[in-house]
Amino acid sequence: MLASIAATAVLLAACSTGNNDNTQAQPALTKGSRYEAAEKMAGCMRGLGWDITVDPDGGWRSTNGIPVAQKDQYEKDTAGCETKFGYDKPPPPLTQEQAEARYDALVAVGKCVKGLGYDTPPPPSKQKSVESMVSSGDPLWDPYQFVAGSNSSAELDKVFTKCPQP
Repeated sequence: MLASIAATAVLLAACSTGNNDNTQAQPALTKGSRYEAAEKMAGCMRGLGWDITVDPDGGWRSTNGIPVAQKDQYEKDTAGCETKFGYDKPPPPLTQEQAEARYDALVAVGKCVKGLGYDTPPPPSKQKSVESMVSSGDPLWDPYQFVAGSNSSAELDKVFTKCPQP
C-alpha cells in the first residue's frame, strides 16, 4: 500500500511515543480523487466509532488523537477500511510524462514547505525519482514527510493550505 510512500510522504504517518498518534498515511491519488478517497475512509472509520477529520489536502486523521491502548484496533480498522475500498494495493506506476510532472510538482511543494521554515533536504535527482515512479509509483521523496510527526493539526492544516498537495 502507499502507506510506505506516505510514510515516506503525504502523507503523514507519524509514530508517537506519547499518548496519541493522530496522523494516518493516505493513498496517493489525484487531487480530486484523493479528497473523495479520504471522505470514503473517514466514513468507514466513523462507522467503526472513530472521530475522523478530513484535511484540506485530502488526507484524513483522528480528530482527537489515538490513545496508545487503542492504536492496534485503530490500525486494524484502518486496514479493514483500506481493503474495503482497494486502497491497500500499491498505486499503479506512472508514465514517464506523469512522473516528470509529479516530480516537478513535489519540488515546487518542497520549496513552499522550506519557505515556511521547515528543514527539507534536497530531493533525489529527477532521473532517480522519475525512474522510481515509473517502476513502482514511489517518488523516493515527499516534502510533507518533513512536516508530519511533531506538529499540531492546526500547524499541518496551515502547511497544507499554503502548500497544497499536487
